[in-house]
Amino acid sequence: MDIKEFLKSELKINLNEVAQRMWPNNQHAKVLMSMKLKGTRQWTDDDTERAKAVLRELYTEGLSKLDTL
Repeated sequence: MDIKEFLKSELKINLNEVAQRMWPNNQHAKVLMSMKLKGTRQWTDDDTERAKAVLRELYTEGLSKLDTL
């Protein structure tokens, strides 16, 4: 499974949050993410790297929150 398929899977991931973090200067990041996952826009190697970085960041933030409980 590649990162694009992972994002399209049934996992509970807030794609809006991922999109906003992948393209922080793009006010249409949510639409761009949707288009890329549907295949309307091409998914690039850069998108893969950005998505991995964001998912790692969210994972780390989640673990940090657990540590404070």
